[in-house]
Amino acid sequence: MWTRRTIPGGVSLRGIWGTEKELWVSGEKTTIVKSGDRGATWQKQPCGVEDDFDGLWGDGKGTVFVVGKKRVLRTPDGGRTWYQQIFPEPAAFKAIWGSSDGLLVICGEDAVWTSRDGGVTWHGGRVGTGEFRAVWGVRREAWVLDGRGRVLTSTDLGATWNPRGEGLGAGLRGLSGRDGNELYAVGQRGRALRTLDAGRTWTPLHTGVSQDLQQVYVHPNGAVIAVGDEGTVVRSEDRGRNWKVERTGRRQDSIQNAWLSPRGQLYVVGSEGTICHRFLYDG
Repeated sequence: MWTRRTIPGGVSLRGIWGTEKELWVSGEKTTIVKSGDRGATWQKQPCGVEDDFDGLWGDGKGTVFVVGKKRVLRTPDGGRTWYQQIFPEPAAFKAIWGSSDGLLVICGEDAVWTSRDGGVTWHGGRVGTGEFRAVWGVRREAWVLDGRGRVLTSTDLGATWNPRGEGLGAGLRGLSGRDGNELYAVGQRGRALRTLDAGRTWTPLHTGVSQDLQQVYVHPNGAVIAVGDEGTVVRSEDRGRNWKVERTGRRQDSIQNAWLSPRGQLYVVGSEGTICHRFLYDG
C-alpha cells in the first residue's frame, strides 16, 4: 500500500536524496522540500533564487547540493543558508553525483563539471555535442549518459572523459550502479540494459512494461528500481533477470525519481507534486 503526499503548487518533482534521518526533494519552480519524519510532513526550504531544479545530492553531514537549469546551489547547514556555486562559464545543468571523499560530478547540456574538493572549485566544460541526462559513480570513477545513448567514463577524477563501449541508442534517460562493474540504464518504452564489465558491453533486460522509464536507482543490497510514466515502478532483486511491478495506483503519475532507504522504505517523486512511499522489506 502506497502512502501519498502532495506538495502544493502542482509542480513536477524530479530529484530525491536521503538518509535515515532526513529526506530531500527538488523540482520545478524553485521547489526544495525536506522531511525529518520519514516523509510524513514536508517543509519548504527557501533558497533566495528562482530556477527549475532537477538533481540533488548530500554528504549526510548537513551539506546538500541542488542542481537547476541555470545554477547549482549548496547548503552547508541543512538548508538554513544557501550559496550559489561558481563555474568558469555559463552552463545548463541536469544531474549530480558525489562521493564521500569530496569528488562531485555534474552533467548538463553538453558539458561535465567536476570538483575534487567538495564543491569549492570546479573544472571541466564541453564534452562532445550531446545533452547529458544522468551521472553515477563509485569511489574515484564516474560515468555519464547522453541523450544519444553514449556512455562516457572518467577514471582520473574527471580530468578526461572517454567513450566506454558502443553507443546504446537514443532514448535512454537514467543511469545508476551497484559497484564499479555493474551498472543499469533505462529509457523509452520500458527499455533497460545492464553491464557487468563497467560499461564495455551491455545486455538488454525485459522489464515487462512499455511505459517510458525516467530513472533507475540501485540499492546497496542489490535491489534495482526503475520508475516512469503512468505511475510505473518496477523492481528486480536478481540483477535484472526478473521484475516486479509496484505501480503507484494513478495512471496520471509521471514518476521521475526514486530512493530506497537502508531499512526498505521506497520513496518515489513525480508530476503534480507527487511523493509516494511504501515499505518493501527489512533492510
